[in-house]
Amino acid sequence: MWLILSIVTWNSWKYNQIRDALPNFLTTQQVDCDLPEIQTASIAAISADKARKAYDQLQWSVLVDDSGICFDAFNNFPWALSKFFYQWVWLAWMQRLYEWVSNRRAHYQCVLSYMDQYCAEPYQCLGRADGTITFAYLDQAIENPALPYDLIFLPDAMDTPPFFDPQHRADGINHRSQATMKFAQWIEQHHTLYYT
Repeated sequence: MWLILSIVTWNSWKYNQIRDALPNFLTTQQVDCDLPEIQTASIAAISADKARKAYDQLQWSVLVDDSGICFDAFNNFPWALSKFFYQWVWLAWMQRLYEWVSNRRAHYQCVLSYMDQYCAEPYQCLGRADGTITFAYLDQAIENPALPYDLIFLPDAMDTPPFFDPQHRADGINHRSQATMKFAQWIEQHHTLYYT
């Protein structure tokens, strides 16, 4: 029997990225739920809370993504507030902030939270990509509000930011791909009751 999984996101490219890395016994659907977000800096806590709320709404197997960028020089800020921080300061203002610090290290985090009728608590998978912040490419492209940090984050294993290499979002050094691969391995091992 096939498992139908609701991937809860309004963002089509996130949905496609997760869907494409999952085992083929999963039938997925994209669902956009109105999920109020708890106020915390913890990406894992936000992701777990959203998974519980999504499952309560849908009464179906759900997978929720929450992610963010963390700047080492600013005590890992903005954590789970990445979207709001960008809306507040934009990339040009971030560049001005970085004129005062020498530490350019940063990392992306992604937490996928899975919930179904058998889970007492959401099962979580973490992905992480380490790199540095660079502003050398700001004049080469128009900012994409859906993926703003992809223009200034340079992963350790890449020569240019992910903005210029969309394939990066599907490979193993991407934070969301890492988390999805871990989830795919886990669900194949632990959910044989869903398929034959």
